[in-house]
Amino acid sequence: MSTLAVGTERFTKQYHFRHQLRRPAWNSLLSNNEFRNRNWAIGDQLALTTDFLRQHRAIFVNVDAPVTDHFTILPPNLNEITNPQAAYLRLHGRDPKAYLTGKTVATRFNYDYSEQEIDEVAQRSKTLRERARDVHVVFNNNTLDYAPRAALRLREALRQIVTHSLKADG
Repeated sequence: MSTLAVGTERFTKQYHFRHQLRRPAWNSLLSNNEFRNRNWAIGDQLALTTDFLRQHRAIFVNVDAPVTDHFTILPPNLNEITNPQAAYLRLHGRDPKAYLTGKTVATRFNYDYSEQEIDEVAQRSKTLRERARDVHVVFNNNTLDYAPRAALRLREALRQIVTHSLKADG
């Protein structure tokens, strides 16, 4: 029996999580799991977390986030594959001050990825693709039009077909 533990605490929600993963409806669905406490993904706990997800065919959500040791931000250098069917990468932006002190979602994720950062995300996506059939990359930098524009730029960096212009009219 796998047990997920952070520090010395055991989580009572583990039973509920395991029970939900065993429901018949989950058999045909892929469950994406984004942890909001870095203690799930550091040290020896990372192996316990990913082993548990593998046993249940669930997907570990890798993140692109600010580089900081704050407990609410997972290490952004992880490229974990827990289900060979799919990898998931969620991009929150890299501004630690906004991420930690923003009072709204728009403020927390107010980040426009640079071309160099888009290239880094493209490389990371390719790395994930080496071990998973599909890779889902989701931009969560949802201020203004940052997310859709970054997604188009990523598709260009990956040499995927892009049919929309990235330049504003006028």
